[in-house]
Amino acid sequence: MSSEKTTNLQLHKWQDSDYVLREEFNENFETLDTEIQSSNNRLDTVESTLNQRDIQSATLQRGTNLVSTDMASGVNVKKIEGHTLVNILGKDGSCESLTPFQISGTAELSSTKYWNGTTSIKLTSNGTGSTCFKDYQYALNTSKQYVLAFWVYVESYNSGSIYVGLGDVGTFELRYSALASGSKIGSWQLVHVKIPQSNTLVGNGFRLSIALSGTSTATAFFDAIRLYEVSSDLYNAIGTTYTTSSNPSLNDILPYVDSIQSLTHPYLIRKAKNLLPQEPYDYNEGTGTNSHNNIWENGKLAIRNGSTDVYGRGIWSDVIPNQAYTLSLHAEKANDDTSLRIMAGYSSSTNEIGYMNFSSGYGTFSFTPTQSPVLIRFLRNGATSSTSPVYAHDIMLNSGSIALPFEPQNEDMLLFETTLRSNPDHTVKDTLSIRDGKAHVTRKYESKVLDGSMDWKFGADYTGFKRVYVNDLVPTVDHKPLVSKSNGQILTVGNYSTEADSTSFNSNISGYFQLSISDTDSGWGETYTPSAAEIKAYFYGWKMTKSASGGQPYNGTGTKAWTKIGTDGIGSNGTLSLPTSMNDEGYTPYQLQYQLAIPYEEEVPMIGDLSFFDGDNQIELGEGLYMERATPVQSGNYYHINNDHDVTTKQGLLKYRAGKIIRILKDSKNATAEWSFLSDGSPYGNERVNIYHTNFDATATYTVVYTALDKYALTTHAQKADVEYSASHKSVLDQLVQHSTDQSMQVSQIKRDYAKKGSGQWLEPVLLNGWVVSDSTNKPKFKKDEFGVVHVTGQFKDGALQPSVCFVLPAGYRPVQEIRVPIVRNNDSSFSQMSIQPNGEARIHIGAPGTFAFHFSFMT
Repeated sequence: MSSEKTTNLQLHKWQDSDYVLREEFNENFETLDTEIQSSNNRLDTVESTLNQRDIQSATLQRGTNLVSTDMASGVNVKKIEGHTLVNILGKDGSCESLTPFQISGTAELSSTKYWNGTTSIKLTSNGTGSTCFKDYQYALNTSKQYVLAFWVYVESYNSGSIYVGLGDVGTFELRYSALASGSKIGSWQLVHVKIPQSNTLVGNGFRLSIALSGTSTATAFFDAIRLYEVSSDLYNAIGTTYTTSSNPSLNDILPYVDSIQSLTHPYLIRKAKNLLPQEPYDYNEGTGTNSHNNIWENGKLAIRNGSTDVYGRGIWSDVIPNQAYTLSLHAEKANDDTSLRIMAGYSSSTNEIGYMNFSSGYGTFSFTPTQSPVLIRFLRNGATSSTSPVYAHDIMLNSGSIALPFEPQNEDMLLFETTLRSNPDHTVKDTLSIRDGKAHVTRKYESKVLDGSMDWKFGADYTGFKRVYVNDLVPTVDHKPLVSKSNGQILTVGNYSTEADSTSFNSNISGYFQLSISDTDSGWGETYTPSAAEIKAYFYGWKMTKSASGGQPYNGTGTKAWTKIGTDGIGSNGTLSLPTSMNDEGYTPYQLQYQLAIPYEEEVPMIGDLSFFDGDNQIELGEGLYMERATPVQSGNYYHINNDHDVTTKQGLLKYRAGKIIRILKDSKNATAEWSFLSDGSPYGNERVNIYHTNFDATATYTVVYTALDKYALTTHAQKADVEYSASHKSVLDQLVQHSTDQSMQVSQIKRDYAKKGSGQWLEPVLLNGWVVSDSTNKPKFKKDEFGVVHVTGQFKDGALQPSVCFVLPAGYRPVQEIRVPIVRNNDSSFSQMSIQPNGEARIHIGAPGTFAFHFSFMT
């Protein structure tokens, strides 16, 4: 009988004095046989994953998704489909103006409570009711189905009805109404009503009513009112599959948009392992004292504020509702022995999810949120304010109920700079996919700005309106274009000979597009026939009038004049000369979208890349992400981007109000950590950033990646994205080889293109030492052409002369030795001199301060 056993397989092992038993030999053989078979199975598995391809797929919904994988892999986007929404109410439902509506009772714009934009419509009733209403000459098709929806905030309620409804045009005969709940006081609620086929509306159009009715005593705020045509499948799913609380929700599927919007700039952002950014990002959300700021010190977050629920600083994080998450970190006590407190909730003054106190050392905190996002706050437990901080470092948030070892956040971003369209009921769509490392779109829809650059012709004159046309558009497969007017109004289709604001393609002439314009809008008198140039002026945003007539239409006699549409009178907003350029007073040209007779494929810009880590990957699908060059503006000791103080000059502002600034690139490299993110003060939108002047590089090019705040005016929501990823070693290896090949081909192409074209793009330098733009139409700018020649031009004013630097040209745009060029001082037409140094520094020599104009070139 054996007296010992082996370490690993526990086989019998005999000493000289042991009896050897046959049963022990047989047991050893059985153990060996089992282990060999197990090893063979494992080898087969390894061989399989090395030799067989295994491609997995996932469908990502809009918002935050979780994809778990066994191994790291690249991600390929197989399909993102276009999505267009047509709000039949145009821009009226934005509730940014009362001008479109007639009012009975008490109505006003409110900037204190709103869902979209900057205002809502506030109705107040003290027993007699209040209503805003408007008639639309747009007949709902009885073979189609529609959905009317809106957001409402009920501040107070006693009795009566709170609703938005559709009734017969010209009357208050209500046919369909979406009733809000008067019991939901103090919160926003999404309310909708479905309008079926064979609707019972009477007349050519409908009346929209926004109302507190009956003998009600109530106050409510209305916003984001929308009326959409929907497919029969979506119509049936609303209220069952898609509700206010489903994922995706009804608001995800049918968000509010102004007029006609299509899916623009869809993106995917993946965060793996750690969901929180690291030092030195500002963990500055929350409320509390500002006497001691929380800052990063030597890689640790120093926390000096807090002890109650309303103090502290924290960071928002997107999460998946009902998914477990774990926060882990290392904490260090303050000198006075107070400790660190972690609180998680859905606002800056609550801790619905929970809290935990940490003493020195390592600690974890698990929670399961029921909504997104969550705010994780860090507080100093035991004192509301102190110069003696507690510290937190190696902060990590991961999905799951078990804390993972600390890793810095790893984030991938993939942005498609394109627009994807569909028909109104979403049965025909553009489709985007990635092939050979490039993004391709199969275009089934065309979009066109209808402005004065087109070859407009006069068609016919009718009572009160006229018809115009162009005949050189790409052929269409149907003859029902989607057209929005300058004020956002949706044009009807097919009634161009019986009413104004109607449009159509001519089914007998390919590319022949026509629309009708009211004489009131155009200023063309009843008997006046406009020339082709005058029609172009209208589409540039100008209304014809008779000079000195108080805005009367021009009928062929007297002096012609034009005023900018949307303004009154001639004055500074008018001219006696025929306009040939766009109205720049906020005018939006007509927009056309139509289905192509023959689809085509095109390559579209794609920025970034996407991969999955082994384990959980949290990936966000969204839209309205923009990447643009920024021009930081100096104020005091800081350089700012997107500071609303600069809204008058527009310097330093992003193109759109920022919802969230995601990255800041410095010469194409991620430099986000160098900037401070601020939501207080005066951001243009939700966020602004600044950097201390000693950390700012005037020679660098800065680029900002951000989401637009006012998406409703730019895009509709992404619906879903189909992606693929590798789940075997062979698939991963094949993918890496193909990706490397694709990248090499693209780099070679870029090099060829660069060698052929040069940069060719105008860039704006950062102005220094008090120099500012003097003419917004002639800003200082520079570019390099295909021959390596740098061109510099523009005007600026009021800065310091030599030895102070005016601006610095970046590397690649600098002369090999100092150059001096003559420039003009506009104040007295005298000549001065500008020098450009080999390090890119530009200075002005000779003369007095003033406004200077320059235009010169040099070789690099």
